[in-house]
Amino acid sequence: MPLSSSETQIYYHLLDLDDSQKQQYLDELQQSQPELYLQVAPLLASESEEEQLTELLGFGASLATTKEVDLTGEVISKYRLTHELGRGGMGVVYAALRADETFEQDLAIKFIQANLSNVLGKRALFDEAQLLARLNHPYIAKVFDGGLHGDSVYIVMERVFGQTLDSYLLLTPMEDDDKLLLFKQICQAMEHAHQHQVLHADLKPENILIDRNKRPKLLDFNLTQKVQSSSDDASPVLIAFSENTPVQNSKPERF
Repeated sequence: MPLSSSETQIYYHLLDLDDSQKQQYLDELQQSQPELYLQVAPLLASESEEEQLTELLGFGASLATTKEVDLTGEVISKYRLTHELGRGGMGVVYAALRADETFEQDLAIKFIQANLSNVLGKRALFDEAQLLARLNHPYIAKVFDGGLHGDSVYIVMERVFGQTLDSYLLLTPMEDDDKLLLFKQICQAMEHAHQHQVLHADLKPENILIDRNKRPKLLDFNLTQKVQSSSDDASPVLIAFSENTPVQNSKPERF
């Protein structure tokens, strides 16, 4: 709606106040002029979103000056990093094994850029890791664990060996019934995620891997997609990663 002069004046006045003064002013405005308060509040919410966008843009600019660190061979918690799988704007992913050798398990560990962890908030990232860890479906790459290494949040995931969906369809002769079955399995994975209040937000062939058993695995849940659960506030969703899928930025296609 068009801004009235009173809304504009109040908005710019609030920008000069500290948080406590701003809240006190808004409380008084809500009591005395509730209709005007409802017009001003969205402007302040927009300001907050712009501040976060500025922080994210600053994070992007910082990538150009950030020195790449190779963690190959290091032991992080109970995991040994064997080699790098992929690197991109959001972070870097390593193949890993259990360092204590109590279990033989192929893993992928994603380290989220420290600057991005600071912008989005480590607590929010851990909360979303827990949210993804609750997903237990044969067609979704499993999240097992997470932690903090320096200033970087890391996520421990199932490592999936196979081909991306587009490559698989291109190279593998399939009957129509087999294609429909594959489509059904992908839909079942999406339904399971939605039932647990998780959106993928970047569903595309490159983010679906067909494993050695010809089963689909959903990967790369969008990092910054907000979801709303019945008991928690909206917060970013983390990424699952495969050996054949590099770390990528969010796409506008959302499911």
